[in-house]
Amino acid sequence: MKKVLCLIGLLLTVGAGSTRAQDDVEALKRRIAELEALTERLSNQLEGASHPINLARTKHARVAASSVNGNRSLADPYYGVRNAFDNGESWVGAINYSTWLSSGESQPWIEVRFDEPMSITAIEVDRGPAYSAQLFFAAGGEKSLPEGRERTTLSQAVAGVVRVRLHFRPEEAEGNVQVHEVRVFGHGPGDEPAADRAPRLHLTDRSVETLALEAYRAWLSELFEGATAEVESGDDGDWRVAMRKDGRSIAVVRVDSEGAVELEPLVELVDIPR
Repeated sequence: MKKVLCLIGLLLTVGAGSTRAQDDVEALKRRIAELEALTERLSNQLEGASHPINLARTKHARVAASSVNGNRSLADPYYGVRNAFDNGESWVGAINYSTWLSSGESQPWIEVRFDEPMSITAIEVDRGPAYSAQLFFAAGGEKSLPEGRERTTLSQAVAGVVRVRLHFRPEEAEGNVQVHEVRVFGHGPGDEPAADRAPRLHLTDRSVETLALEAYRAWLSELFEGATAEVESGDDGDWRVAMRKDGRSIAVVRVDSEGAVELEPLVELVDIPR
């Protein structure tokens, strides 16, 4: 009996030791996983430090400009501001409109804003006029860089930047400034990997109004596309012309003998409560 009890005690001791060993193995596995994750983060940091990225094409970037040709919105697919940050690809049909075009103002500019402070190392402008750059900091204040052309490389990285604005010389462009690509190189926040993507728009009241007007004009064009004019009378020297679409009268136009025109819309405008 004593021998049996001793054997059971020995088995229990061995079992407890086996459980402790298994716990030690699991703890070692967790520690190895932590070290692997740390190694990957350090590798990303070293990679970023040695290879600055184009910060203007990350999720942290928003872009704006002083204007878009023809008083179009910033989002215009033909000459909008994001066309200067498209890696050379802004296709509309079979035509590549990979350029930002200003609208003739005397002080044209384009800028990149960042959601988080960045470290800037260089600025590039592909096929554009000479420019001067301003760096704006999260802590306040700004720094002006000497006038450059094509590429401006900083002697050392400038940290804490939340906005980069480029002022162009319109006299070189003979009116409208045309820029094919803008790149802002540097390092992003922390060790976060950077995904190459088109920037968002930095919207203001003015730019939103322009977007709304463009949408409104497109809606009107579609609404009245295919309308027909039908002269209903004109024997007395005055003409009455019915404007119709899909068999419905949408307006009446009266033209007198002097050529004066008066339009009477038959479409009721409704006030929408705010």
